[in-house]
Amino acid sequence: MIVTFYSYKGGTGRTMALANIAILLAKRGCRVLAVDFDLEAPGLWRYFSSFHDRLDQQPGLIDLLMTASSAADALDVDWRDYVTHVPVESSGFSLMTSGQLEERYSSRVLNFDWTEFFQDSQGGEFFERLRSQWRE
Repeated sequence: MIVTFYSYKGGTGRTMALANIAILLAKRGCRVLAVDFDLEAPGLWRYFSSFHDRLDQQPGLIDLLMTASSAADALDVDWRDYVTHVPVESSGFSLMTSGQLEERYSSRVLNFDWTEFFQDSQGGEFFERLRSQWRE
């Protein structure tokens, strides 16, 4: 099962809703992978920072996308290298942050070439593979 939280307007509590639902599902025995796709305003990691040190420094989505974009074959890049297990009440909860939030984070997000990624780097196939593997 894949659940997506989306809003047309910022500030609607989407990140908090995602964090709460993810933990509730994990507590019920579901394996959960929460992915922070909000590259412009990352914050999902904050909800879990008391359970894992330095989540803001974990490689995440933008790091995965940049690696896939520059790889000879984007489909060879393993998304598991960008996931962090978060020990929340012995649950099966994992998190893919938006990326390492160092001083260059915003420039990496702003300079990521989405057109090139989808045209030259198999971006569409890459996301379809992610979706399929995440569902499994």
